[in-house]
Order: sequence, then C-alpha cells, then structure tokens
Amino acid sequence: MDIRYFNELSQLHKSLPPANTDPRKLVNFCLNIGKSVVSFGKANPHLAFAMLRCAPSETSSITRTLLAVYISQKANNANEHFIQHVLASIVAVYWISVQRKQIGDKFKPLAARFRKFLTRKQLNIWLDIIVLQKVMFSKNAMKYVTASSLSSIQRKALIGTVIASVGSTQSQTKTISECAANANVGDREFLARLLLLFERTLPLSSVLFKDIPATVLAADQEKVCILLNDGSDEVHWLAPNSIVLSGYSPSTSLKEYLIAFDNNKEFIDARAGKSLLPNTYPLIRPPGSLTSIIDTLQSTKVNINNLSKQIDEHDAFSHFLLSSASHDNRLQLPVSNIKQAVLTYGIERVGDMLVQFALMERLTQHYYPLRALSIQFTTIASHIASILCTRCNLNLTPQNAGLIITFMCAPLFTLPGLKVRTSLPVGLSGYFQPNSTFNLILDGQWHDVAGELAGKWHQAKRTRIMIHQSSLLHHQVSASLKKRACGYSTFFWSSERTAIWDTSEG
Repeated sequence: MDIRYFNELSQLHKSLPPANTDPRKLVNFCLNIGKSVVSFGKANPHLAFAMLRCAPSETSSITRTLLAVYISQKANNANEHFIQHVLASIVAVYWISVQRKQIGDKFKPLAARFRKFLTRKQLNIWLDIIVLQKVMFSKNAMKYVTASSLSSIQRKALIGTVIASVGSTQSQTKTISECAANANVGDREFLARLLLLFERTLPLSSVLFKDIPATVLAADQEKVCILLNDGSDEVHWLAPNSIVLSGYSPSTSLKEYLIAFDNNKEFIDARAGKSLLPNTYPLIRPPGSLTSIIDTLQSTKVNINNLSKQIDEHDAFSHFLLSSASHDNRLQLPVSNIKQAVLTYGIERVGDMLVQFALMERLTQHYYPLRALSIQFTTIASHIASILCTRCNLNLTPQNAGLIITFMCAPLFTLPGLKVRTSLPVGLSGYFQPNSTFNLILDGQWHDVAGELAGKWHQAKRTRIMIHQSSLLHHQVSASLKKRACGYSTFFWSSERTAIWDTSEG
C-alpha cells in the first residue's frame, strides 16, 4: 500500500488551502489531489473499495466521494486525465462549501474570482460541477440526480457522491438501482455497469465459508480472497459461489482490514487475476496478435491459408473482416470464412483494414466528453479520403488512404488538452494546415504526433513521409510523392470543413 497517497486522502479534509488562495494555486492543489486519487486507485483497487465500504465514521465524506467517483468513472472506462479533472473539480466544490460555512458572505468575492479564473482557462468541466456546490454534499443530493437540467457530467459526479453517502453494500446497490429507474437513456449503460460491479462480493464484505465467519480482503473478476475470522488467520482464494454473504455491513473495521491486507499482500498479489476495474491497453504499440499478422503480410511470400488461420484465431478481427466483406462484395452475399474475406479485398487491403480497426479500438477505449465527436470527425475524414482516392486516381488503395487519415486524426484522441474540453476548438483559418485545424497549443507539430504513432504501429516509411507532407500544397510536395500525396491537403481540408459544419450544428 502506498502510505503517502493513503495519508493524503485520509487527511484531505484537514489540509484544505485558505480562502484567499490564489486561483492558480488552488487549481493545482485540486489537480494534485485528483492525480493522487487516480494513482491510489490504480495501485490499490482493493483498498479503494474497502475505504468506500467502511463505516462512515472511519473516513471523511470527501475521501469517500472521491473514491466513489473514481470507481464509477473507471468502471465505465473513462480517460484518466478526464477523471483527474472531475475529481479535482469535486475537491474545489468541497473547498467552496467549507469556506462558505467558515466565513459566510465574505467568501462571495473570492468565489467569484475563482469562477472567473476557471472561465478564462476554459475549464468548463469544473464550471459545470461547481454549479452543484449547494447539493453535492447535502442529504438531499439523491433528489437532484434525475433532474433533467443536469448534464451527463454533472449527473455522473452527483451519482458518485450519493453512492459515497451510504455505507453498506445493500444501500449502494439499492441507490444505484433507484438512480437507474429514473435515469436518462444515455446514462443507463453507465449505471448498469456500476450495478454489476457493486453486486459482486467486494473487499471488506462479511461472509461465511463453511459456516466460518470471514472477511473479504480482495476480489478479482473470477474469485475472492478471504481471511478466516476463527483465530487461525488463514487466507484463501475461492470462487464466489463457495461463500455466503453474512451481512451487508462490514464486521471488520477499516484499521483491522488494513493490517490484515498488509500482512497478506504478497499472497494476494501473487494469485490475483484480472482486476474488477477495466484494464488500459497501450496505444504506443499495436496488439501482439496484429503485429504477427503485419509481419506475415510484409513477408515476400504470403501464404493465404496461414494468414487466414492467424486472423481466424482472434474473434474481434475475424468478426470485423467477415462483416465488412459481407457488405462490400458486389452481390452483398454473406461471407462465411476468413479466406473468402481475404480474397474479397486482397492481401494489402486486408492489412490496412485490420490496422485501422485495431487503431480505432485502442484510440476509443476510454470515454471523455469529445470522444463521440472525435469518432465522427475521424470516420467522415476517412471516408472522404477513400472516396477522393478513388476519384482522383491516386496510386493508393482506398483502405490505405483511410488508414493514413485515421493516423492523421489520432491526436484528437491522444492530446491531453482535448480530454477536458466539451467542444472542439475548431480553427477558422489555414484550412490546409493540420496545426491550424484546431486552436490548441502543441509542443510540436500535429503531423509529428501522428507520424510518431504510425511508426510505432509498424507503418511503412513511405506512409510516415506522406503524413509529414500532408499539410503541403501540390507544388510543395516532393516529386516522388506527388502521385500519392497530391490529394492529401484536400482530404484534410474536406474533413475539416465537415467537422466545422457538424460542430456549428451541434
């Protein structure tokens, strides 16, 4: 257990900065707390559940709220940078509520100064959540969860505070069920995942194993680790159906749990399986299964039977390819085997299709407010690139053109600054320049970010060069690439104009 993060969370309610703190320093303080919660939750998921489920007297309300919001967002695959800002804004709400109680009306100008700073820095997520300051930590928070005036971000933050306000498993699952019964359609999937999670036997639960009282120390997706409370201090990893929940409220204090967990940490870590919270798959490299397929495609002689077998071994790839081939053949006949799908497109096109599919899966694995719009932008840009490639008679396949544009759009999913915005900052000048498409402050060039990612995904040198020259006009492109790259400014310009239209309509 990371004692530093644990102590920081436990003592948060005692370490708040004073009312006259400079807004910039306050934002940094809140962001540091948000980062600490994310780091603590990643390193100690079992302890995070235990601290959330312990008796309310053993942890502060703000600590429980932050852990509840972290768990609920993480259970729904939210981006960690986005989670950090949501948590930081909740710390800011708590700070505001504490200062208002302490100094009353004298705090109004200081609160106004803080909101003005957030507005100037375009921290819209913070502004949305700060609006909830009067209800977030009140006993009546549950009444406002289903209010139609709330945004999705506000509602999800408020749900976390409501879950934190109840201590037992029974109360938490009941609370989530009540929220789901009256929730908007868009939030039901969020609540459904929470309900499935909290219905499990979680750390600090009191259970019976062969009529012997026990405490759950840890849990993964397939089994639970229990400590027998019969004086033997035996620890076992067991299937959930081999134990019985003996009570909804913990019979072990948080302090006793922490001691038992530390004493058995090596045993727990050695046998723990897949975490209850979703894993993050790295973006800096393609899936191992795809790497082997790429290597096969790049060999001098490709054996179609072996290639088909490799693709068929991975359900996601095979399902995608069969579905695409069934729609793309001229007669639109269902394609029933991978070899037939490979022959429908050809070896080169299949490789580009699989890379694009896997890349989009990795880029979109985490939720953040602009994810849906970024997917729409990338999809439209990719389709435009494929269509123009065909009509302009470029020396590219439509699949290759779509893949290159997908890499060009990848920074939409990777730049931290876009994780905390609620609208795309579309630029209105420099239509042929990727760096001018969005009003963002970048450390480097847009195409440098895209080209670096393409290199890590084993793309050919020619592809990376085309990405780096994508913002050039026809007469500026090197002669060797003119036949291939002359349309790429048009590709990006077209996709940009489409995104501007969609953004203005939305």
